[in-house]
This record gives sequence, C-alpha cells and structure tokens, in this order.
Amino acid sequence: MVAAPLPANEEIRLQELYNLELLDTPYEEEFDEIVRIASKICNAPMSVVTLLDSQRQWFKAKTGNLGAETPRSVSFCGHAIMGDTIMEIPNALDDERFFDNPLVTETPNIRFYAGMPLVTQRGYKIGTLCVIDTVPRHLDEGQLESLETLARQVMRIIELRVKVRELNELTNVKNKIISIIGHDVRNPLASVKNILQMKEMGFIKGDDEEKFLKMASEQVDNTISMVSNLAEWGRLNLTGHTGEIRPLPLHAITDGCIKGLTLNIEDKKNTIKNETSENIFTKIDENSLSFILRNLITNANKFTDDGTITIKNNRQTISVCDTGTGMTKAQIETLRTQGQVTSTAGTHNEGGTGLGLMLIKDFLRKIKSEMFIDSEVGKGTCIHIKLT
Repeated sequence: MVAAPLPANEEIRLQELYNLELLDTPYEEEFDEIVRIASKICNAPMSVVTLLDSQRQWFKAKTGNLGAETPRSVSFCGHAIMGDTIMEIPNALDDERFFDNPLVTETPNIRFYAGMPLVTQRGYKIGTLCVIDTVPRHLDEGQLESLETLARQVMRIIELRVKVRELNELTNVKNKIISIIGHDVRNPLASVKNILQMKEMGFIKGDDEEKFLKMASEQVDNTISMVSNLAEWGRLNLTGHTGEIRPLPLHAITDGCIKGLTLNIEDKKNTIKNETSENIFTKIDENSLSFILRNLITNANKFTDDGTITIKNNRQTISVCDTGTGMTKAQIETLRTQGQVTSTAGTHNEGGTGLGLMLIKDFLRKIKSEMFIDSEVGKGTCIHIKLT
C-alpha cells in the first residue's frame, strides 16, 4: 500500500479547511442530496463528500456502507487531491497503491473509485466528492462530467455558508459598534458639552475653571483613544482577515508604542522598561501587535502611580506587567468569562470603558491566541499574550 502523500502547500491548505468551520459538523440535507444524486447518476452504491484533515478523512455526507471517517493514510481521496481532475481507479486490486489497502481487503471492499477534488476559490483542495463501488468498472463521459459538476456544486454550497457566516459576523460587528458609540462615546462628549455650557453660563469660575477644563480635556482624550481603538478593531473585523502575518521585531515595535505614550506615562511619574529581546521576531500583523501593546501599556499606566511598567517576552508570549493597584480574583474571572468589561477608575480617577481589553480579547480569539492574567491587589498585574 502507498500512503496518501501530502501536498506541498499542506499547512496553508489545512488552514483554509479549518477556516471553513465544516469539520465535525452535523450532516446537512444540502450535502446529503448531492451524494444521493451522485450515487444515482454514477450507479454507485457509495458516494461521499470527504474533507481531508491532517490525520484523517472525515465524511460530511455519505451514502452506503461507510463509517464517519478513516485514517488519511489509507484514504483514496488523499491521492485524489494531488491532481486537478477526477482520479478514477477502475480496479483497486490492479493498482499498486491500493491492492493491499485495508479499505480494499476489508469492509467496505472498495474495487472502483472516482473522486473529484473540492477546490476553494483560492485554489486549495480541501477534499473530494467521490463515488465508490465493490466491483470493477468505469464511468462513462456523461457520468464523469456530472461528477465534476456536482463537486463544483458542493463548493458553491460551502462558499455560500461562509458568506452567510461572514454576513452574520459583520452584523454583530455593526451592532457592537453602534452600541459602543451610543453609550461609551456619546456619554463622555455629553459631559464635555455640559462643562462648556456651565462655563458659558458663568457657573464655573476661579479655581474651579481650571479643574473642570482639565476634566473636559481628559474626557476628550479618552474619547479619541476609544474611537481609535474602535476604528482599528472594526477594520480588523470588517476586512475579514487578521492582516499580513509576518515576522516582526518585537523590541522595535514595543519602543515605538512606548514613545507614543511617553507624556501619559510621565504625567503619572511612572517608569517604563522595554525588556523584550532584540533578536526575537513575533509572527503577527504589525497593526494588530501595536494595537495590543498600546492598549495594554495604556491600561497598565491607568492603574499605576509612581511605579514601574515592564514589557517582556518569553518566546511567543508577550507580557505587560505593572506595580499598580492589582485586580481581585472576581475581577480577573469577570474579564476571563464575560464579553463586556466593566470599567474601573484609575489611580488619578481616570475614566474609561474597559473597551481596550475587551477588543484585545475579541481579536485574540479570532487569531486563536490567548490572554492570561496574574494579579495581586496592591502589588500589580501581569497580562500575558500567548501568540500561536
């Protein structure tokens, strides 16, 4: 037996498959209908929509005496995706690749096989539509053409599912943006407007004037930061991808983020240290990495007064640690389990919405990465970002 080979683009091919979110989903009538039609047209007792995972071929739809999956190493479909057209095996006993294959020598006793690769719009072969028989035979020209057409129809159904899912995600993004704008942006601006109106009406005078104007300035700064975060998060979601993933110099990008936040850090008499390794390159989109670092440093500065903020790394884990107020176990659990984050005033009573951490958490989920928190009240917090 010759084990099914791996395509040269196997790693990217698998990612394409996983992005479709089809593996291990329930059987669906749309796919079941296609295998029934393929079986009838080709006069074959078995027909399958297979998806080729790293170690197995899994059946999204099937007719006949077949289980739910088989090892990829013994699969006929693993061989079929190496080509661009239908792979037809008239008699498996006469083929050196399959004559002693357990799918031939044991149940389901395959003799005839014909499989057409399922190809995504980007050209990756994720599986096949195939027909199988227990006796040697051939497909005629009309049957071959029909099998190709049905395989394309399988991909159209898959692509339609992806479009529907993306549409739902975009709707969720839109609703979340509207919700945040309606509450977290409108309220601070309303406060600023009230302060300015009170000043115009003469209700704010003398020493109170400087205090209230500083308060208004802080509200505006907070709102600008919030809108920037929201715009960047919306871009990452609405574009449907996570940017250009490439090796990035972590130390240099961290330095850039620190420079942009220097005034805020100095205003609270904090010291910031970039202890990331200069020879470490992190695989992530540059805008996304800057977004994460900027928000974590800002958050650390918010809860630290006359203390130290340290950014460091351990392989693919980036940590932002502070010597600030720390978090209770209940606060950590709320952040870990809930989608919304409740804001807490900073050491100078800085306002906020908790939006930054919420958006970081949401983005990390999309790129299959994680955020961990170590914290102790009165001693500080470390937030660890583990990238894949």
